[in-house]
Amino acid sequence: MLRSLPILAICAHSYLSAQIIHGSIQGVPEGCLLVLHENFGTRILPLDSVSLDAAGRFAFTASSYPTGFYQLAINDTDRVDIILSSAEPELKLSCSATPLQEHITILISEENRRLWSYKAISREAQLRIAAAETSRSEADPMDLELIQTQDSIILEARAFKDAALLEVVRNAPTSYFAKVIMAGKQLDALRGVDPMLVLTSFPFDDPSLVRSSVYPQAVMTFLRNLSPESETQFIGASDTLITLASGHPQCRKAMIAHLLDVLGTYGPDLPFQHIVDRYLTDPGVVSDLPAEIKDKIRAFQRVTLGARAPEIELPVPGADTLHLADIIAAHRAVLLLFYSSTCDHCREQVPTLKELHAAFGGKDLAIVGIALDDRPEDFLAFREELAIPWLCSTELLAWGADAARAFAVQATPSFFLLDQQGSIRSKPYDAVEAFRDVQDLLQM
Repeated sequence: MLRSLPILAICAHSYLSAQIIHGSIQGVPEGCLLVLHENFGTRILPLDSVSLDAAGRFAFTASSYPTGFYQLAINDTDRVDIILSSAEPELKLSCSATPLQEHITILISEENRRLWSYKAISREAQLRIAAAETSRSEADPMDLELIQTQDSIILEARAFKDAALLEVVRNAPTSYFAKVIMAGKQLDALRGVDPMLVLTSFPFDDPSLVRSSVYPQAVMTFLRNLSPESETQFIGASDTLITLASGHPQCRKAMIAHLLDVLGTYGPDLPFQHIVDRYLTDPGVVSDLPAEIKDKIRAFQRVTLGARAPEIELPVPGADTLHLADIIAAHRAVLLLFYSSTCDHCREQVPTLKELHAAFGGKDLAIVGIALDDRPEDFLAFREELAIPWLCSTELLAWGADAARAFAVQATPSFFLLDQQGSIRSKPYDAVEAFRDVQDLLQM
C-alpha cells in the first residue's frame, strides 16, 4: 500500500581545526548536565555533554564539529538551537534564565546572531498571528470589518517575517544560514514540478546541508513530485537518491538511513527490502533509528541476499508435508514462489515459469509454489485451471502462514532463488527475471 510520506536525512563534513562552545546559563543548579545534540536529518542525536559550574558556566572544547544545526539542552526537554560553522572557531552565548529559547543572547558568533535575530522577529510575528487568529475565531461571523482587520494583521505579520528573513540573507549572502534559507526557498519553488529539476537543483552530496532541515525537505520534494504509482518506482527513486548522495560517504550513509526510516514507517515495503538487501552493509547506518524500524530491518535481514533460507515445512493438502531442506539437498537450485491463487499478477507469471520448468526442471531446478490462501477450493482451482507442473504448498492460513512470516513476505508474487547450500542468491522481481537468474546460477 502506498501512503503519504513525511520528512527526513543526515550527513557531515567541513570540520573545524579548533573550536570552542562556551558561555553561561543562569537559574540552574551546579552540576546540571548540558548536552550538545546534532541535527542528523529528522533525528536529534546526543553528541557531547558538560556540567555547569557554580556560576553556571560551561565549555565544550574537546572536539571540532561539522558545519550544521545543533542543539544545547538541559533536562533533555529545554533546548536551544545553534549553528556550528567551520568559519567560526568560537561560539559564546548566555542564557539569563530558563527556558533557554526565551532568554538566549549570542555574545560571539555572527552565524548565531543571524539565526537568533530572525528567531526573535519570527516569534514576534507568530504572536501577532496567533492573537489575530484567536480574535477572528471568536468574532461574530457577521462582523466582516473585524474579520477583515484580523486577516490584514495576519498578512502583515507574515510579510514582516518574510522581509526580515530576506534582509538577514541580503546582509550575509555567503553565510551558512543564508545558504540553508535559499536552498529551502528554491525547494519551495520546485513543489509540484518535474522531479528531475529537484535532482539537478539540489546537491545531495553536499555535507554542509545534511545537518539542516532542507536535506530531508529535498528528498521529500523529489518523492512527492514523482508521485509513484507503483512500489517498483520507489525502488528506482531510492537508487537515484542514494547514487546522488554517494559523492560523500556521510551523505550516502545519511540518505540510506533516511530512506529506511521513511519507508519503514510509511511504506511501501518493497523498496525498504530493496535497500536492506542492496545497501545495508554498515550496521552503524541504522544504530540510531527507532526500535520498530530496527526490528523490521532485522526481519528482512534474516532473508537478505546471501543469508541461509529459513527451514520451513511445506504442507500439501491431501498429501504428505515436505521440508524445504530436503528439496534444497536434491537440487542445484530451488525457486520459491509465494503467491495467492486469486492474484491476477501471480497468474501472469505462470507461462514464463512453465518455460523455466520445461528448460531446467528435474535435478537442476525445483520450483516450489507457496500459496497464501485460506480456502482450499481456491488453491485447487489455481493448480487445475493452469495445469501447474511444479509442487504447490499451502497452510491455508493466508498471510498468517509460518512460511510467509519466515521469509518476511510483503507482497505477491514474491520470488526467492536458493542455491544448493540453501543460500538466498536473488529475489527476482518477476518470472522473467527469475528465468535469467536461474540460468546464471546453473551456469556457474
